[in-house]
Amino acid sequence: MIPVLRPGFNWNSPISLIGVRAALEPSPAENRTDVYDDIILRVLDGTVTQWVASVDPTKALVMTPISGQKYAAQLSKGIYLFEGHLMHGKYHCLGQAEDVPIERLNHDGTVNHMEKGDFGICVHSGGPGMATHRFSAGCQIIENPDGYFGDPTWSNFWLPILNGMKEHHLSTIPYMLVDIGDLGLNSNT
Repeated sequence: MIPVLRPGFNWNSPISLIGVRAALEPSPAENRTDVYDDIILRVLDGTVTQWVASVDPTKALVMTPISGQKYAAQLSKGIYLFEGHLMHGKYHCLGQAEDVPIERLNHDGTVNHMEKGDFGICVHSGGPGMATHRFSAGCQIIENPDGYFGDPTWSNFWLPILNGMKEHHLSTIPYMLVDIGDLGLNSNT
């Protein structure tokens, strides 16, 4: 089921992102956390572009979560606000602008429990190839053949968002995350 719009939420933003989990898999049940098998749609002033992505934590970090965590984090389906962010103090990307719900995953990828808060969930660059390696502890990552935050891929994704936010005087943009099955489509259609 597609997440219900929140009361008072303005989805009519000139800039938005839509993450679709398992969009590139033959079956929604085959979603994997070790490959870029998802997409993120970037909507800028009515123009939609599709980016190969992973909206799941990487398998390595599900099996062995980052230091200090017992369980990996996976962003729950829904609609959230994101804002400009500086990752690791040097990489421009989008970061959560509000508390978000996450699913804490067991080492086998099943859901252990849910939490809500500021977990540092970002939309950022991943790396090259189909393997997601250790690029996401819960973030939404764009596959980048030029390497982690490498150009021109990352600039082609990020700069139109940044420039559009400045042009439209936006401090945040909406990001909707759904499963391919929520759309009533088969990923092969």
